[in-house]
Parts: sequence; C-alpha cells; structure tokens
Amino acid sequence: MNLVFVDTNVLVYAFDADAGFKFEKAQSILKDCWNNQSGLLSTQVLQEFYVTVLSGRPILLT
Repeated sequence: MNLVFVDTNVLVYAFDADAGFKFEKAQSILKDCWNNQSGLLSTQVLQEFYVTVLSGRPILLT
C-alpha cells in the first residue's frame, strides 16, 4: 500500500464546492485515501486548513 501525504490545498479544494473540477478531484483523492486507509496529514496541514477556511469569517463567541 502506498501512503499519500495530503496537502492543505487538497483539503481546501475538497471543502470549496465552488471550485469546480478542483473540488471534484480533491473529493476523489480524499475518498481514495479514506477507502484505502492510505492518507496522511500533519498538524501543520490541519492548522493551515483551519486558518484558510476561517479567514475573513467572524468568530462568534456565544
């Protein structure tokens, strides 16, 4: 089994339904990684994804 390191961009495009082909490709990559149990993530990638997805959005503290 080949392990796949998932980059931040793959996560971001998989989250952005307006990204068209990139959205579909990223979704496919993540599904393959999930089904084959071959995906790897780092804490840095998760942090970058979190910052990217939440940038420009107000943080509600309720």
